[in-house]
Amino acid sequence: MMQATNSARDRAEVLIAELATSPDTAALLTAIVDFMADARRRGAAHAGTSQLLVMLSKSGPCCGADLAASLHLDQSTVSRHISALESDGLVQRSPSAHDRRVLELELTEAGRLAARQEFERRIRLLESAVTDWSADDIDTLTRLLTRFSAGLRSTSEGTSRHE
Repeated sequence: MMQATNSARDRAEVLIAELATSPDTAALLTAIVDFMADARRRGAAHAGTSQLLVMLSKSGPCCGADLAASLHLDQSTVSRHISALESDGLVQRSPSAHDRRVLELELTEAGRLAARQEFERRIRLLESAVTDWSADDIDTLTRLLTRFSAGLRSTSEGTSRHE
């Protein structure tokens, strides 16, 4: 299994190198792909439902379509995860105060506790990853990730931005 994983990773690196406009871009994308794959592996047990718990914790009550849009996921995927959360007693549906035809999703007390535990898990993981980093290194990474995220938000797909 490890051999197949390494082979798939090697193929991905070759493809990235072929498609990227520079070695720096290829290295950045490879690092991001590796980071995301590792993050998924570490939270794989309930990755989809955990993300929904976190989003509902941050946003407060909202409808499934808004949740799907904010996570850039298909509404049917979100509906499946919401159904699982609801059957576990973590989410409840109730009519919207603004439009009684719309059902809003809201965390139950158990859901708020589960979201808190997910935040704690993520914080412990992050803190363990940077345990031997200096405060300056953490500050630099934070600053660059914030700048990187802002750049992604301001750039539409298929458009490149050169400074």
